[in-house]
Amino acid sequence: MKVIGVLSYFSESPSWLAACVASMAKVCDLVVAVDGRYALYPEDMAVSPPEQAEAIVETAAGAGLALTLHRPIEPFYGNEVEKRNLTLRLAAVHAEPMKDWLLILDADCCVIEHSDLLKYDLERSEQHCASVLVEETMDPHDVRFPMRVAVDRSIPAAWRTSVTLLYRMLPNLAYHGTHYSVAGDIDGRRVWLWGNGGAIDPFDATHAITIRHRNTERPLRRQEQAAAYYATRDRLQIEPHP
Repeated sequence: MKVIGVLSYFSESPSWLAACVASMAKVCDLVVAVDGRYALYPEDMAVSPPEQAEAIVETAAGAGLALTLHRPIEPFYGNEVEKRNLTLRLAAVHAEPMKDWLLILDADCCVIEHSDLLKYDLERSEQHCASVLVEETMDPHDVRFPMRVAVDRSIPAAWRTSVTLLYRMLPNLAYHGTHYSVAGDIDGRRVWLWGNGGAIDPFDATHAITIRHRNTERPLRRQEQAAAYYATRDRLQIEPHP
């Protein structure tokens, strides 16, 4: 059984990309990375500057990690759902259906804790998706987050939640309608693994892997661009509820 890391990125810090890929090497057998801008994202470039791809390639090589890297020539006109579905199709090329697993991470994520039990448990699990432990942090003194105040204002706030980020490589695995609705085929029937209000229960792998999510540490301009994208996406309703 393999675990395939799936990385979607655009206009990110090369050091963050290197940290993400290096951390994936702890639990993954190979990584599929896809660059590229969502068409509605407020930026002119279709792909990231080349030093970001170089950081991924060099880090994967240094870690002895197999890599598939895709850099498109134009934006993703289907935006996030189109891009994420491409990551799944590329991963499927390397995966054995119903056996291998995918770990979905973005560039602002990295594996900070892991156990050898992860692969052991996934290989023996009868479930088709699994939850990981995600650590979020936020500095209560950061002026960008005036409404989020930690109980103890002398230290950054931190909390951990369970999130489904591991998926068995099911036939026709895909995002549907939104970037948080994932389904695949099991014995000829469509089964929701995440989202859609009716997803199956995930295997609890929180004991074996913890991911740090650094979204609140992004530069202010990057956060403003993301907020503008989300506002446009919601206004145009390009991700309607399935």
